[in-house]
Amino acid sequence: MAHVKNLGKENIVFFLNRPESSPNGMYFTQGGITYPSPEYCFIRTPRSGIFWGGVYVFEYIISGKGYIETDGQIYTVSAGDTVFLNSLRDITYYADSEDPYKKIWVNFVGKLSKGMVDGLSLDKNVYIFKYHSEPLIKEIHGLHTGMGIANRFDSYDRMASIVFKLLLEVKASVRETTQSESGLTAAERVKEFIDGLAIPNINLDDISVQFGFNKNYLIHSFKRRYGIPPNQYIISKKIESAKRMLMEKDTTITEVSNALNYSSTQHFSKSFRLVAGVSPAAYKKMFHDGGGTQNM
Repeated sequence: MAHVKNLGKENIVFFLNRPESSPNGMYFTQGGITYPSPEYCFIRTPRSGIFWGGVYVFEYIISGKGYIETDGQIYTVSAGDTVFLNSLRDITYYADSEDPYKKIWVNFVGKLSKGMVDGLSLDKNVYIFKYHSEPLIKEIHGLHTGMGIANRFDSYDRMASIVFKLLLEVKASVRETTQSESGLTAAERVKEFIDGLAIPNINLDDISVQFGFNKNYLIHSFKRRYGIPPNQYIISKKIESAKRMLMEKDTTITEVSNALNYSSTQHFSKSFRLVAGVSPAAYKKMFHDGGGTQNM
């Protein structure tokens, strides 16, 4: 077991002192909340949790600041960070003495856990990235404490799906870091791709497949970089294309709507009005009457 120096103040939501049978190969050993304490420190070794086959940990830093030491490196974590700690590793983590953190966490083990982590090639000791995982970890806490005979199978499956979602977010953060090191962030690559389309007939599912991004991660990273979600940016680019088409005197509104893959001219007109402030018919008339501009 790990050598514990000081756990500070914690609320243990659930705790298992021995492995239990699991219907899907993943089970959860502990979950809780750590409250701010300058003395908080925990030391894990490669033998920590060996009885369980190795314990994985997800944490979300709610407030304050702390540090993680592993593999000769010291990492700072702060509010808004999600942390994934791999199993059977030398990892020491502790709170900042002046601004100790508050965090929510869950520990999980089992063959399914290992299969997911290995399958996603998550082999580093620790992963730290910006992602609001607090609601998901809270959901695991609630599912575990509310579990009974009748809902046991459904609860385990839901908890496993949450862990898999979180692990996908870890993988997405790795991909973004790699791309950032190559010159462009994930959000910048997506924007560059959208900007390069003559007619942006594309949606979030298409982009997710194109780049191999998790859709939720794509929305989060794009909005963080540009202040709007990618679907809103795509709509704005569509309306830019529509304006150019409407400049052609013989092009009808129906033809523009069809070219941009709108389900109907009514849907297109509503979308155009929301972005441009006028209907496509009014825009076309104003432009050809000499009173409009391309950038209106």
